This record gives sequence, structure tokens and C-alpha cells, in this order.
Amino acid sequence: MSLSLRDLTVRRGGRVVVDRVSLSVAPGSFIGLIGPNGAGKTTLMRAALGLIAAEGFSDLAALPPARRARRAAW
Repeated sequence: MSLSLRDLTVRRGGRVVVDRVSLSVAPGSFIGLIGPNGAGKTTLMRAALGLIAAEGFSDLAALPPARRARRAAW
């Protein structure tokens, strides 16, 4: 399964904490998401999975919860 994000934005308390992230990952690819503490790595993953509210598009967040759970692990 591929992962596709387009202009994913997360706001917390009126502040933008993830700003317009776009990403495409091909099936079978491995990626690393690195950055300092507080950079938004976990927030980005939660938004991509549809676990928190976000603006933009995530193909994983669009899946029904049961299918999304089978596709995601971290």
C-alpha cells in the first residue's frame, strides 16, 4: 500500500503545528521521519492516520477504521 499526503495541516490551540505537508511513499518503501523533540513527527503520523483532526488529504485517513488499523503500525 502506498501513502499519499497532500497539504496536510494540523492546528492546535489556534497555532499551526504541522504546515502543508505533502508526501508520496511507494508500496514496499521504507522511510524515516526524523527531527528534534517537538518538531511534529508524532502529530504528523496521527494526522496521517486520521487519529486527530487535520486539514488536507491523507489516503490512510480516508479508509474505514478497521482497514486503517490493518495497514498501520509504528
